[in-house]
Amino acid sequence: MAWTKMKTAFAIGVGVLLVAVGTTIVMVRNPHEPQTYPWQINEGEITQFQLNQPPQVRIVPSKFHKRAEAIGATMVGTGLSVQDVVAAAHGAYSSARAIFHAEMPAGKYDYIACLPGGKTVNEKALQEEVKRKFGVAGHLESCPVEVWLLKVKYPNAPSLKVNSSSEKGNGFWPNAGAFRGWNEPMFGLAIGLENEANVPVIDQTGLTNRFDFDLNCSQDDLGNRNWGTVNHALDQLGLELVPTNMPMEILVVDKVK
Repeated sequence: MAWTKMKTAFAIGVGVLLVAVGTTIVMVRNPHEPQTYPWQINEGEITQFQLNQPPQVRIVPSKFHKRAEAIGATMVGTGLSVQDVVAAAHGAYSSARAIFHAEMPAGKYDYIACLPGGKTVNEKALQEEVKRKFGVAGHLESCPVEVWLLKVKYPNAPSLKVNSSSEKGNGFWPNAGAFRGWNEPMFGLAIGLENEANVPVIDQTGLTNRFDFDLNCSQDDLGNRNWGTVNHALDQLGLELVPTNMPMEILVVDKVK
């Protein structure tokens, strides 16, 4: 009787088991390794490719540290906390506008919701996935909260340059101890500040152009809410943050009963 010799080889770190049976190689994914989807690319930015994906709704572990998010008819976010994913699913701009009565897991996550039907359909679908994956749901309540208002301090600051490029896309990202803004509307700057400082920031500049700029303060300055340093950096752009208290709709998140 002839016996066929079998050999097995493990490819460590790539999530694949190679099994050699005779001359046939079979590739079997390691079930303990998370799958990476085609839209999980480009740390710190969302591209048109990521938005043009087949219909799906997913929340999966992220390999990214820098956050990026695009919320429209299609919703895609990468490198986000669970709190930010939950906030996005319920239409909140960031987790700074949410109160969590449930403990959330640590780590970063990516999400996509790109079903036909637009933003309302995808928000509802993402809410169901949040409920299934994390066991939480949210509702909106109006209550007075601390808010920072982004305002014009003096107009036509030379360091706040109107973007004249025809290229699509925009961004606000950390850059060597500061922040770089490219083709960014003031609303985007406000939300960027909100995400870093974890406090609601509302655009009241009235500026409708998109701008290129450098904001010369660090992530630590915003994270620690060193408002003096932050406002000194904004002053170079002719802008300022003004504190107030005002009623806002806040997302309240509870465990599903």
